[in-house]
Amino acid sequence: MQTPLLETLTELVEPILEDTDLFLVEIELKGNDSNQQIGIYVDNHDGGVNIDQCAEVSKKLGFIIESQELITGKYTLNVSSPGLDRPLKDRRQYQKNVGRKASVKFEEEGKMKKLKGTFSELTQTGVVLVTEKKEQKEISWESLTEIKILPAF
Repeated sequence: MQTPLLETLTELVEPILEDTDLFLVEIELKGNDSNQQIGIYVDNHDGGVNIDQCAEVSKKLGFIIESQELITGKYTLNVSSPGLDRPLKDRRQYQKNVGRKASVKFEEEGKMKKLKGTFSELTQTGVVLVTEKKEQKEISWESLTEIKILPAF
């Protein structure tokens, strides 16, 4: 559900990111009016997001929030990369994760299914996963409900 604060923050973050190689993945709001917690998740097309990039976005956004008095109570602003524990939300995140192990949830024949394997290809119509049994499974964008990259140790 889009709240007015969420819409405003999205409108403010996008121009901040324009001059960088970052893009907005998600904004998460928690808490209440007296103690708002704002999570801004950014990523880039090719690699990771470093702490200096996050600090710069946080500084610029924090200044705007304060100067426009968007939040009247206490708030915490956290700008970070999504991290491996969060599902991929934006299709721009997919390309750099091709070749990595993934857990995929999707709908097939009216049932929810889950597969693990290697995220091997990104196509116009969806993603291709090579399962642990070495079978290729193409999953359409329409049936895909979640894809998480699994950490490799």
